[in-house]
Amino acid sequence: MVNVLFICKTFLTGWRKAKLMTANDEIMAMLKERAKRIILLREAFRLSRPEFAKALGIPHGTLQNWEEARHGGLSERGALRLIQALNEKLNIECRLEWLLYGTEPAPHILTTLSILPFGNQPLFLQEEAIIAQELSFFQKLNPNAVDCIITDESMLPCFKPGDHVAGRRFFDQEIDKTINQPCIVHTPENASVLVRIVQIGSEKGLYTLSCTNPAAIKEPVIKNIKLLSTAPIIWMRRKGMTYKL
Repeated sequence: MVNVLFICKTFLTGWRKAKLMTANDEIMAMLKERAKRIILLREAFRLSRPEFAKALGIPHGTLQNWEEARHGGLSERGALRLIQALNEKLNIECRLEWLLYGTEPAPHILTTLSILPFGNQPLFLQEEAIIAQELSFFQKLNPNAVDCIITDESMLPCFKPGDHVAGRRFFDQEIDKTINQPCIVHTPENASVLVRIVQIGSEKGLYTLSCTNPAAIKEPVIKNIKLLSTAPIIWMRRKGMTYKL
């Protein structure tokens, strides 16, 4: 006679083990993603692991555990410790959500004209050096980064001529994630990029581009076109602004 109770217990035991293994796999995958972000941040400074640990004032073994997702990897407590060290030692603003979950914005340099070694240069050259430094850091931390300079008044009042903007590109079906956002847009018809609000077109796979200051250009709305990529603007610098956010 089949022992139904034994079969049920065996099934439940196996189910619990499988569920526990799945949960452990998910935790390990999350810790490995956190490790990748720490390595990406370190490599943006072109530092070895010992050099990065020394610069931050963090034990090499601790950093190694974070980067290799060992012994629990990067915990929230560890992330807060790393954020404080980045801010105090390297003048980097890094958010807890980015370290733990990859949520934008990515880390960026906290810079003011008074703390950078450009004091003997004219002000406009200092600002250009700051922008170039920050943009380089942004590009290293953001896959598929794209940037441009605003050339007209079509996106006033948010963006003015001369503003430097950058974002991370989305392609194909992921373009739908950027709807109703100001984006750096690449179209098949234009070798250069545009900055426009992206909206859904009348057919699947087509989009409409609009600006916020229609009086500034001849064609304020471009309807039903294909897009190669869109990049929501998540970084902007303007000359004359205070560079510490």
